[in-house]
Amino acid sequence: MRTPQPKISTAMNAAGLADHLDAGSYRAWRMVERHLGHKQAAASTADKYAVAVWQLYDHAGATPLCQITREQVSDYLLSLSQNRRRGTVDTYFRALRSVYNILAREELVGSSPVAGLPAPQMDEPVRPVVEPDDFRLLLKSCAGRDFESRRDTAILKILGSPGSPRGGELAAMTVDDFDSRHDVLLVRNGKWARGRLVPLSTDAAMAVERYLTVRAQHKAAGRPELFLGYRGAMTGSGISQMVARRTRRAGLPAARTHALRHTAAVACKRAKMDAGVAMALFGWKDEAMWRHYGAAASAAVAVEQGHDYANQLAAAWS
Repeated sequence: MRTPQPKISTAMNAAGLADHLDAGSYRAWRMVERHLGHKQAAASTADKYAVAVWQLYDHAGATPLCQITREQVSDYLLSLSQNRRRGTVDTYFRALRSVYNILAREELVGSSPVAGLPAPQMDEPVRPVVEPDDFRLLLKSCAGRDFESRRDTAILKILGSPGSPRGGELAAMTVDDFDSRHDVLLVRNGKWARGRLVPLSTDAAMAVERYLTVRAQHKAAGRPELFLGYRGAMTGSGISQMVARRTRRAGLPAARTHALRHTAAVACKRAKMDAGVAMALFGWKDEAMWRHYGAAASAAVAVEQGHDYANQLAAAWS
């Protein structure tokens, strides 16, 4: 018999759980929310936890959260791994582990049903890196002096910078977050409630200045948000759609915002940036992501060298 798949939409958020959990489970969830609030976790983190809790609750047949068993958690994760990407499965696994650690500390469960469960084993996805030549093609697709061209050029050059912001972080930036004296952007509310500075090259800073010149003529110029669309402030989703549109125009495989953040991190790893510096710039709380990008950088270098060897072999055989 085929294992049933989690069928709950990821549209759930923390505020919506009140209408979907039984009273006891909701009280347990509120305890988790209080802990997240005490740690000043981002709202997006609470929403991810809420999706994981809601999906597990539904998958377990509305079993109260504090009565869910290790077997039910394991079955949920197995089902999830069959139709979701590795990153999503890892996110929900870590979320449930944190949720039940909190409930165990508060003695709402005898022990965590997630404790000791191994992370779901899935194939490591191949994450594309936008190479320098392709990035130049991407920027060329924005050639022009109109509002959209200047805006998109600025965004792409920011995303290609050390400390490349996440889509939501970029959308949340205000005009005042650009320091033209020091050529840096301030990320006020990053993941894990970490603020940080993103240093810009002279070229990237000039692109932002040129964008601000045309932005001043926009009908929504009075808004505080740095990046505007035709109807108001751009959202993280809107920025990601713009990146995908520009990559297609450049004749490249469609990519999203995070692909450029990934590209910037791999470039920093190739340049042998210090791990502590990288953590501060990219807003990571530990070195795990830096090691992850180290593997990606090694894979990219291996492909480059593989092409060289392939050409040498082809020359020897011809």
